[in-house]
Amino acid sequence: MQDLTPNGADPQRCWQNVPVKVWWLLLTALFIAFIAGVYVGNYAPVREVLRMITGHPRDLPPKLPSDLPAVGLTQSPCPGIHVKVLNIRNSTGTVACALFESPVGFPAEYLHFATNIMVIKVRDAQARCDFEDIPPGAYALAVVHDENMNGKLDTNRLGIPTEGYGFSNEAKALLGAPSFSATRFPYDGENLDLTISLHY
Repeated sequence: MQDLTPNGADPQRCWQNVPVKVWWLLLTALFIAFIAGVYVGNYAPVREVLRMITGHPRDLPPKLPSDLPAVGLTQSPCPGIHVKVLNIRNSTGTVACALFESPVGFPAEYLHFATNIMVIKVRDAQARCDFEDIPPGAYALAVVHDENMNGKLDTNRLGIPTEGYGFSNEAKALLGAPSFSATRFPYDGENLDLTISLHY
């Protein structure tokens, strides 16, 4: 049969002569469109493609609600130090949980000297910090409600904290922050649940 394409070009060879860069651009565009469809959750064309490929119309996850908490309050299944923070007076700012293994920088310089630190956005006046893969040893914990998110515990002219704070062993801050030894606790490498109540 005579080829009726313009200039006698072979259609199959035309496809083969498409530059590799063009193929990559097409594949990238399809991938981005696919990911976008998965993200929005109910994108019908993507569901139809998955149905045609796999035969299962429900291969996409359900659309997640937009009001999920910043951190789950259920305990992590992994061994570690799990800290539940109570008495947060509002949902403004973040809660910083700082784990120290030495008195150096404890507790004020937690951003620079803490062994591990977690910064959690406050939702519904609740927060939880899960420290995992922590080797056995002795540690001290300081928790700060950083309402203005400036990375430190704010104080007034007299040095009295104006933001919430708390320590392991429920150590009290009288004329200053408690010592490292007063807040230190042993950790054996298994699950350890701690509760820290903030003071304002």
